[in-house]
Amino acid sequence: MPIRPFKLPEDIAVLAEVLPPAFQYPENAGWSIQADEMESMADLLHGVRRLWPLLRLARIVVPSLRDAMHGFIWEEEGPAGVINVLRKGASNTWLIGNVAVLPEYRRRGIARQLVEAGIALARERGADRLTLDVVEGNVPACALYERLGFVRYTGAVQYLYEGEPPAPRPLPPGYTLEPLSSGDWRTRYDLLRRITPGAVQVYEPVEEARYRRSGFLRLLSPLFARAQGVRPEAVILRAADGRVIATGRSYARIRAGGTNEVSLDLDPACPEAAAPLLAYLLAGVLRSAPGRRVEFEAPLWLTPVVEAADQLGLRRRCTLQRMGLRL
Repeated sequence: MPIRPFKLPEDIAVLAEVLPPAFQYPENAGWSIQADEMESMADLLHGVRRLWPLLRLARIVVPSLRDAMHGFIWEEEGPAGVINVLRKGASNTWLIGNVAVLPEYRRRGIARQLVEAGIALARERGADRLTLDVVEGNVPACALYERLGFVRYTGAVQYLYEGEPPAPRPLPPGYTLEPLSSGDWRTRYDLLRRITPGAVQVYEPVEEARYRRSGFLRLLSPLFARAQGVRPEAVILRAADGRVIATGRSYARIRAGGTNEVSLDLDPACPEAAAPLLAYLLAGVLRSAPGRRVEFEAPLWLTPVVEAADQLGLRRRCTLQRMGLRL
């Protein structure tokens, strides 16, 4: 059988070889991975390979990391397809990160066999839920996942920002911004536990085991960020009564090429803060790493954030179906 599990760290090079051409869609160029995204991906994979001795140690010290980089490769004359499967933190929720088959090998059932192998692995490792994202409009992929038992439980919009830093917008009266420590996982966890809809938590429960980070990982985080070519920053937004109503993160490139990234979690009960905070994050990351596109993703259930992204002129790249499987 031409399918085999990952052999690490050797197969990191296989991922770098297969993923870029496998994520090309001639029938819909907007879905295809672009040159700057390839640069970011290459830095990520190169960083993992370079820090593999530390990662090997981390997998001994932090048991959940043993499930952070599973997967399978389909081989014929060479690698033709891959799937990544990983545990989310120390929880029993798992993620299918990539299902990628080279164009010349598609429509032969390879993707189905890769996904079935990923499901079996997650089940063997104690998973009780498995999630994935698929581009809305990718009819063959959506149909495959539905046949395998996945159901859509929410969605997200992928955006790109390609302009100058947006003009600052004043925060609502009484709102204050403050830095969020890289080791502070609980603030975001508490916010998401409060605001995430129950229907989403059926497949993505907000559990401490998913967000909690050990001291060992906190020590290694700066090394991993530098190896990936990014400088992370994070902020908290508080309302006048002191409640945390949002957390925002940015990842600015510290090397030539590649893309910047921002993320935003916001209490939907405070929609007036969405546009000012998103504008702040975009302006900050573009001051740190100018001249690069910014990637941003907003869950559909965070309506104020989606509306703020549209209002600020971010370009919709695609809508994702977020699908889940109970094991």
